[in-house]
Amino acid sequence: MSETGKRDSKKVRLFVHGHGIEFFPGKESRFEVEVAPEASVNEILDSLGVNRSLVMFVVSKGVRADRDYIPADGEEIMLVSPPSGG
Repeated sequence: MSETGKRDSKKVRLFVHGHGIEFFPGKESRFEVEVAPEASVNEILDSLGVNRSLVMFVVSKGVRADRDYIPADGEEIMLVSPPSGG
Protein backbone atom coordinates (compact mmCIF):
# COMPACT_ATOMS: atom_id res chain seq x y z
CA MET A 1 0.00 0.00 0.00
CA SER A 2 1.06 3.55 -0.59
CA GLU A 3 1.42 6.21 2.08
CA THR A 4 -2.11 7.45 1.29
CA GLY A 5 -3.56 4.02 2.08
CA LYS A 6 -4.38 3.22 -1.54
CA ARG A 7 -3.25 -0.01 -3.17
CA ASP A 8 -0.30 0.25 -5.54
CA SER A 9 -1.75 -2.44 -7.80
CA LYS A 10 -4.86 -4.45 -8.55
CA LYS A 11 -5.47 -8.00 -9.68
CA VAL A 12 -7.70 -8.65 -12.68
CA ARG A 13 -8.73 -12.03 -14.05
CA LEU A 14 -8.91 -12.29 -17.83
CA PHE A 15 -10.80 -14.84 -19.89
CA VAL A 16 -9.88 -14.78 -23.58
CA HIS A 17 -12.65 -15.89 -25.95
CA GLY A 18 -12.11 -16.69 -29.62
CA HIS A 19 -9.15 -17.22 -31.91
CA GLY A 20 -7.15 -14.48 -30.17
CA ILE A 21 -6.05 -17.05 -27.58
CA GLU A 22 -3.22 -18.08 -29.89
CA PHE A 23 -1.67 -14.60 -29.56
CA PHE A 24 -1.68 -14.47 -25.75
CA PRO A 25 1.33 -15.63 -23.71
CA GLY A 26 1.47 -19.41 -23.62
CA LYS A 27 -1.71 -19.56 -25.74
CA GLU A 28 -3.66 -19.60 -22.48
CA SER A 29 -7.32 -18.59 -22.23
CA ARG A 30 -7.24 -17.52 -18.56
CA PHE A 31 -4.88 -15.12 -16.83
CA GLU A 32 -4.61 -13.26 -13.57
CA VAL A 33 -2.59 -10.09 -13.92
CA GLU A 34 -1.40 -7.52 -11.41
CA VAL A 35 -1.46 -4.01 -12.82
CA ALA A 36 -1.66 -0.36 -11.75
CA PRO A 37 -5.02 0.60 -10.18
CA GLU A 38 -5.86 2.95 -13.06
CA ALA A 39 -4.91 0.48 -15.83
CA SER A 40 -7.41 0.11 -18.66
CA VAL A 41 -7.88 -3.04 -20.72
CA ASN A 42 -5.73 -1.43 -23.43
CA GLU A 43 -2.91 -0.97 -20.92
CA ILE A 44 -3.31 -4.54 -19.66
CA LEU A 45 -3.03 -5.83 -23.25
CA ASP A 46 0.10 -3.71 -23.73
CA SER A 47 1.64 -5.18 -20.56
CA LEU A 48 1.06 -8.68 -21.94
CA GLY A 49 2.54 -7.78 -25.33
CA VAL A 50 -0.79 -8.44 -27.07
CA ASN A 51 -1.89 -6.35 -30.06
CA ARG A 52 -4.95 -4.32 -29.02
CA SER A 53 -6.73 -5.10 -32.30
CA LEU A 54 -7.00 -8.76 -31.22
CA VAL A 55 -9.69 -7.75 -28.73
CA MET A 56 -12.88 -6.48 -30.34
CA PHE A 57 -14.62 -5.72 -27.05
CA VAL A 58 -14.74 -6.58 -23.36
CA VAL A 59 -17.54 -8.13 -21.30
CA SER A 60 -17.69 -7.18 -17.63
CA LYS A 61 -20.47 -8.41 -15.35
CA GLY A 62 -22.50 -9.34 -18.43
CA VAL A 63 -22.20 -5.87 -19.98
CA ARG A 64 -20.26 -5.05 -23.13
CA ALA A 65 -17.50 -2.44 -22.76
CA ASP A 66 -14.74 -0.92 -24.89
CA ARG A 67 -11.04 -1.59 -24.45
CA ASP A 68 -10.65 1.69 -22.56
CA TYR A 69 -12.67 0.15 -19.71
CA ILE A 70 -10.90 0.21 -16.34
CA PRO A 71 -11.65 -3.00 -14.43
CA ALA A 72 -11.85 -3.01 -10.64
CA ASP A 73 -9.56 -4.94 -8.32
CA GLY A 74 -10.57 -8.61 -8.30
CA GLU A 75 -12.82 -8.29 -11.35
CA GLU A 76 -13.04 -10.97 -14.04
CA ILE A 77 -13.45 -9.74 -17.60
CA MET A 78 -13.92 -11.54 -20.90
CA LEU A 79 -11.84 -10.41 -23.87
CA VAL A 80 -13.64 -11.15 -27.14
CA SER A 81 -11.65 -11.54 -30.37
CA PRO A 82 -13.03 -10.45 -33.75
CA PRO A 83 -14.46 -13.27 -35.89
CA SER A 84 -12.03 -15.01 -38.20
CA GLY A 85 -12.33 -17.36 -41.10
CA GLY A 86 -12.76 -17.20 -44.77
